[in-house]
Amino acid sequence: MTATSTSERSAPKPATQHSPPPGSADPGHCEAPQGVRPPQILWPYAISIVLIHLLSLLAVLPWLFSWTGVVLAIGGHFFFGMLGMTLGFHRLLTHQGFTCPKWF
Repeated sequence: MTATSTSERSAPKPATQHSPPPGSADPGHCEAPQGVRPPQILWPYAISIVLIHLLSLLAVLPWLFSWTGVVLAIGGHFFFGMLGMTLGFHRLLTHQGFTCPKWF
């Protein structure tokens, strides 16, 4: 094994700059493939999801809590969330047993 002196060590190489793609003024900017839209927030959906979760926090307040509500929440999650969504999507996507209207 040989020891290397400080003068023999190579200095880090400077970063090389690549030429910008044709039609791009900013060298750090890459164009998205054609047909790809930039992500955007759908505000009505985002606001409704945030509101539902904020309203669900009211269940921890003692005067709004009830064991009936807990049982109904668990039953509703099972019935609507697990059975309804799973069976509906399975039937729609696998068997194509029904058609759904396009809402928008």
